Amino acid sequence: MHRVALLILGLGLFAAGLAAGEGPPLDRGWHVVRPGDTLEGITAYYLGSPARWRENWALNPGIKDPDLLHPGERLQVLVSPEHSRHAALLWRRARLVDSRQPPRDWTNAELGDLLVRRDGVRTGARSSAELAFTDGGRIWLTENSLVFLRATADAPRVAPSREVEIVSGRADLELTAPAARAAAVEVVMGPARASVRAAAGEGAQSRAARASGDEPERAALMVYRGEGELAAGGAKVSLPAGTGSVAAGGAPPAPPEKLLPAPVPVAPAAGEERGREALRFAWEEVAGAARYTLEVCADATCGQLVERYAALPAAPFQPAGELPLGELFWRVTPTSASGLDGYPSAATGFTLLAVEPLRDRNPPTGELVVSGPTWEAGERLFVRGDARIAAEVSDPEGSEISLAARLDDAPVALTRLAEPWEDGAHRLAVTATDAAGNRAELAPLAFIADGTPPALTWERSEAAGKGKRSWRWLARLTWSEPDRKWTTWKWVARSNYLDRSETPPLTWSAVAGQPELALTARRPVRLAGAVETRLGAGETIRLRFADAGAGLAQLAVSRRPAEGGNAWAPLRLTATDRLGNGATWWLEVLAP
Repeated sequence: MHRVALLILGLGLFAAGLAAGEGPPLDRGWHVVRPGDTLEGITAYYLGSPARWRENWALNPGIKDPDLLHPGERLQVLVSPEHSRHAALLWRRARLVDSRQPPRDWTNAELGDLLVRRDGVRTGARSSAELAFTDGGRIWLTENSLVFLRATADAPRVAPSREVEIVSGRADLELTAPAARAAAVEVVMGPARASVRAAAGEGAQSRAARASGDEPERAALMVYRGEGELAAGGAKVSLPAGTGSVAAGGAPPAPPEKLLPAPVPVAPAAGEERGREALRFAWEEVAGAARYTLEVCADATCGQLVERYAALPAAPFQPAGELPLGELFWRVTPTSASGLDGYPSAATGFTLLAVEPLRDRNPPTGELVVSGPTWEAGERLFVRGDARIAAEVSDPEGSEISLAARLDDAPVALTRLAEPWEDGAHRLAVTATDAAGNRAELAPLAFIADGTPPALTWERSEAAGKGKRSWRWLARLTWSEPDRKWTTWKWVARSNYLDRSETPPLTWSAVAGQPELALTARRPVRLAGAVETRLGAGETIRLRFADAGAGLAQLAVSRRPAEGGNAWAPLRLTATDRLGNGATWWLEVLAP
């Protein structure tokens, strides 16, 4: 059985990037000869068969006798990721990185070094290293870390089981897809044990951390992609992608906790030039973050660490020491109160200069403008449901402007501003950023959307006011803001009235100063349309009109000529609110 363990000491590992990417080309590397090694055996270890030993001999012209190898000498060898036994190649390094490849003691590590069982890599302060496993996957070391590869047996396996034992610090692992040989990894953290598995077609990325020694025993597992488990104290929890858990003092692990999202980088912006004295890092705060870790790197994947600042309370942050001049990359990672690290931000490239360059320092200006009916009541702004809101923004330097919108504290696309609004209170905030990275927060717009027309309700009631003898006086009747009273006009064209010989079936009463109408039956009738009921002689109903949003602005009551049959002239009821939302109802009076 072939089992591999990694022993990690020091501050541990920090992932170079949580976005899956192409692994390094593992076609060759440098192997240190061990006692008993033969060229055929070395070839079989890295290529799966000894038959190609002559190719490795040709890569090393200094070897006179392929059967006589000297322990400690370095040989360049070919590597087959599909057939190689478990090994790790030093792919990137920054500053002080040492390797131990017995019989060699600790010495300055060189790119391309191949580490096998019992080999180790350690990093010093402000240093980092990236290792690529020949059988799939990668691991990252940051400052003050120590890693050993160990194997319990030499027999090859179709799908080797790999173990990472963390004594202290943290390890970041990436399992590439769809390589089945790199489909899983096990992590031992004292009394706790974790496993991470690659999701189909997606691979896996995780972080395992352990505090021990002078600190209370504590193990944590964070799964960014794939899936995992954390077991301790006789229990275990399953962790889907985007969750993590903590096990303290050998106790059972805590329930899964959602990992914090990546912060949004603000400054320096991508491609921006900054002088040393003016360099400040800023990012948007993440809800629930207790602290942040800022990394400055020499490459976009942060495989070459320049500086690492841990336990930062919040942005902005100005580094105290001098960073090297030239092109750099930075990213920030949030940490929750429970100690789980969230997703890091994307690495943002910028150029550091000795002196701050002359540049555009003026942020954009602008405001949010509403197109469509509005109504203000004190500090409340009502807008109709189909209103359009636009950000009118300009930049003093005339540079290109990008906009980011948040509606009700959630990010939204700008196209959302042209869509109908849901009834209710809303808050819209827009941030404008020019090409130089200057940002401006436009004054937020708080509004109440109202796209619902007034409603009609009715109930049986006592007659209100003085009743009219005939519907002839109800030719047209209106109520509107701000008069708040009824106005009546007589319709003089007799062709619009009932024949004089007919007796009107209803009398009407208007409630003074209110948009209500009371109808009293002079003899039994049946009402249809807006109101479906029967009234006996002398019975009354009251029609009420109201608007739950901006409020009623106008009510108009008119009638049209009868069209024959047993119906008297029907009423046309039209109500409009202060934003122009309107509704119309018809009320017919029929014989019982």
